[in-house]
Amino acid sequence: MKKENEMARTGCEGPQAHDDHLCRLMERGLAAEIDRLTCEANFTCRNCGAYASQAECLCNPEPL
Repeated sequence: MKKENEMARTGCEGPQAHDDHLCRLMERGLAAEIDRLTCEANFTCRNCGAYASQAECLCNPEPL
């Protein structure tokens, strides 16, 4: 229930994969993984403004 409330609060469109989204990777300080996923950004997150090469890496993706 707690995870569902967090997804509703953050507006995550892919809650089943939320732990792999950039916002969570940033919280955990996984710089190498973040660099790999953001090197050729094609999408931005409408929630936090992060950039990623794949929409699946973001909670609320939008093409650039």
